[in-house]
Amino acid sequence: MTMKSLLLAAVCALGLGSAAQAATLTVDGGWSSFNYGATGSPWSETFDFTLTSDAWLLVTDAYLPGDIFKLSVAGLQFLTSSVDALGVSIYGDYDAAWASEDFSSLAILLGSGSYTVTGTAFYSPYGYGTGGISLASSLPAVPLPASGLLLLAGLGGAGALLRRKRAA
Repeated sequence: MTMKSLLLAAVCALGLGSAAQAATLTVDGGWSSFNYGATGSPWSETFDFTLTSDAWLLVTDAYLPGDIFKLSVAGLQFLTSSVDALGVSIYGDYDAAWASEDFSSLAILLGSGSYTVTGTAFYSPYGYGTGGISLASSLPAVPLPASGLLLLAGLGGAGALLRRKRAA
């Protein structure tokens, strides 16, 4: 184990030793973090907020990749996406984790109303970790892979050839 992993484990253990506390989320207020322990353990925080218009609830794994979360929103249960393999650690950069395929994530569009979000570690390969949660007025763009751009360029080229052939 590296020193960073030991330090993160100690911080998580301290955060998990106390009862979950309620934190308030605001739309476009940035990421809030939560800690968790082994598979099945609850998040260190619950999150309360009231929306006056539609907003996206975003959840992402962070720091160490491979974790999957189960969360409860308005009585419904959700799982974050799974990942095929453990990738490179991203220490506290929630935006980078959100855009990376190595980290599980979830986006839920919510309507106006009051909400409480709770969560557990559905799968935790390291036995501890940190995740991020945020409210956004619009869904953040996820970078389009280079292969998608190549496909668009190829389709555009094929369309141009077809148009030229029809004109001749």
